[in-house]
Amino acid sequence: SEPLPVAPSGAPAPAAAAPPPAPPVPPEEGATILVVDDEPSVRNSLRRALIRFGHRVVEAGDGPSALAALEGTDPPVDLIILDLVLPGGGAGIFELLKAVRPDVKVLVSSGYSPDGEASGGLASRVEGFLPKPYELTELRAAVTKALTSRD
Repeated sequence: SEPLPVAPSGAPAPAAAAPPPAPPVPPEEGATILVVDDEPSVRNSLRRALIRFGHRVVEAGDGPSALAALEGTDPPVDLIILDLVLPGGGAGIFELLKAVRPDVKVLVSSGYSPDGEASGGLASRVEGFLPKPYELTELRAAVTKALTSRD
């Protein structure tokens, strides 16, 4: 075997290379997600799945609690999963949430068409639509796409 190169006597040893910086956490992992749905069983199922995917989850069952959660969550909410058919109207709640945080990404979930009357014309203003019922793979794909979408 060949000998390893050695610094000449009295010469300073070469500096060790700095370790490469840790890669940033991809935006689709470790996000803070606000789940807004009036059905506790739906919120619970979403919470369990999203935590399994590596996200932090905040839940709200109506517009006022969603607004309070959006304003008071630290770290800030990265994505809202909003049920369109809520008491008070999902489209109206969407407008309130966007008025507070225009930059927040929203994924709409509903058993109805995103272009229907319940959506209030939101289809072009949200990061995605998740039709109910959905599989975990569809949820994960929709969340990843919404989190990585450009503003």
